[in-house]
Amino acid sequence: MSTTDSTGLYTSMLDQAEPSQPATTADPQPHPNWRWFWLGLFLAATPLLVPYFIGMWGNPTYRYFPFAIAAVAWLAYIRFDGHFYPPRGWFSWAAVGLALLLIVFGTVVQFPWFAAVALAILCAAMLYAMRGPDDETLLVVVLPLLTIVQLVRADALLVLWLQNVTTWMSSVLLDTLAIPHAVTNNVIQLADRELFVAEACSGIQSVFTLSFLAFLMIAWRRRRIWMAPLYLAIACLLAIFANVIRVTVVALVANSYQFDLAEGWPHQLLGYFALAIAFGFLLSFDYLIATLLHRVPEESEFNPLVAGWNYLSLESDEQASGGRGTQRNVMDLLDRDRRSGAFRWAQGLVDNRIAQIGFAALAGLICLASLTQVIRSRKPANLVQSDKALVFDPAPDLINDSLNVLTVVGHKANRGYEDPRLGANSDIWECQWDDVTVQFVLSQPHQGWHELCNCYERLDWTLLDRDIQAPDQFESIEVVANNPDALTSTYVLARFKRGPTQHGYLVFAGIGSDGTLVDAPDSLSAFTHRVWNRIDSTGVWDQNEVIMLQMWITSATKINPRKLQELQEEFIAARARIADAILENAGRTLPAQALRVDGPAPASAVAKSDRAMTAKELN
Repeated sequence: MSTTDSTGLYTSMLDQAEPSQPATTADPQPHPNWRWFWLGLFLAATPLLVPYFIGMWGNPTYRYFPFAIAAVAWLAYIRFDGHFYPPRGWFSWAAVGLALLLIVFGTVVQFPWFAAVALAILCAAMLYAMRGPDDETLLVVVLPLLTIVQLVRADALLVLWLQNVTTWMSSVLLDTLAIPHAVTNNVIQLADRELFVAEACSGIQSVFTLSFLAFLMIAWRRRRIWMAPLYLAIACLLAIFANVIRVTVVALVANSYQFDLAEGWPHQLLGYFALAIAFGFLLSFDYLIATLLHRVPEESEFNPLVAGWNYLSLESDEQASGGRGTQRNVMDLLDRDRRSGAFRWAQGLVDNRIAQIGFAALAGLICLASLTQVIRSRKPANLVQSDKALVFDPAPDLINDSLNVLTVVGHKANRGYEDPRLGANSDIWECQWDDVTVQFVLSQPHQGWHELCNCYERLDWTLLDRDIQAPDQFESIEVVANNPDALTSTYVLARFKRGPTQHGYLVFAGIGSDGTLVDAPDSLSAFTHRVWNRIDSTGVWDQNEVIMLQMWITSATKINPRKLQELQEEFIAARARIADAILENAGRTLPAQALRVDGPAPASAVAKSDRAMTAKELN
């Protein structure tokens, strides 16, 4: 009896132990420290993201970014299984290492854009590792977050292309509606007014917004990631369509009802209405593509064509089986990850106290370094919020005393797009020197560097070459300026030709709204130039408003090198004088100093105050 009882008790104990044996040897629950691992990575990137997002909010093009972040966070929250997992595979670990290097590099070169790229990489690695009852991976959720990474130079090029396309298609539509008009560059001339297809109406605002909505639709409806380029192309086409509708409606209402839809809240309401129509077409496209690329039933025998089609279809295996995955599939995935070398290596690290302390110290050091960089950097002041507002109102005789060989013969101020080719606000100084006609133009405000060579190419001038110049290349030049960068900040010298006898020379540069001089970006490597020569001296903070100064020279013959050098010296002196005035207007003052490059004095360096015209004479 006792033996039987003992045997029965032993058997009962085995029966109780057997169910718990798999949980001990193949426990699918991840280590709780992985949540702190991901949190530490995101905290390391946070300081640089603060100025980056503040700069994005100052640009109407990217003001949708809070919705992108909120949408990704919400989709991840409602889909994941409540557990955080280590990076899946060596490739994910390499991505995490790359993200940390980008954060460090962005801190060193004071460029927060790298932190935004690191954020996208970290989110992709984390979401690729996460899973839920309906999804083996949440990687597709990261797509809307990719749209918060600015395109640096590419968005400006996209503006120019969309301006031309929007103007051309709007003109075709106006011809169809029998509305008399004329098109000059990006200006639509009606019977009694001009409509300038400005950057705000060219599609740059809605093209990024629609791209975000397209990626959000892919993530929301669990479409295949490989469909993202197709959805992005459709979003660009719909953005052009929406803006053609906007421009055409503005012209139609102005011509038929004499009502201005290009200003104020009616213009904003029209923009939202056009965006809603474009989003409706985007939804229609999604339903169409889902109908065309649906899964087909599996055959009894393996068919490679059917298998390939189902693999590329928009529905995953879980969706095809009813919309939910099975616990067995998730368990198999976890077991497969646990058998990988990367998982075992990562699990050993997370259990090691020294590795934990080392990771916390590394993340804290990167966070502290980037936070120090943000705190020490000077946030730009005197920023305007409207694209028509004046950053700086120059005096008519502002540059007279700074010129040596040129004589100012007139000044004209344009405000509120009076001359749309020169932007919202511009000041023009007409100058003369022998048979050479020179114009100084100060245009404002611009969102970052404005490539003026493109403007003259649209005016049928042929660009021959474009060079980056520096003031210290001349043997001797002296400038009285408050800003010591007056003799080091670079500018652009471009040569043009139109017809057999017209020669044009364009010298231009940018000045920040606080008086800082903006280095000229190389047209072929603008991104790397922006990294090594920051847009201003404010550190990690981007200068939102930039004032562009140009000197446009026309001549019937080629200008000899010596004369062209003297004209460039005039531009350098005028730029320094204007930058000092902008600096004083922003409330910053520096002691004036005479800046010069060592060498013999130039022959043209003669005081010309007696020839400078006063404001009274100009008026």
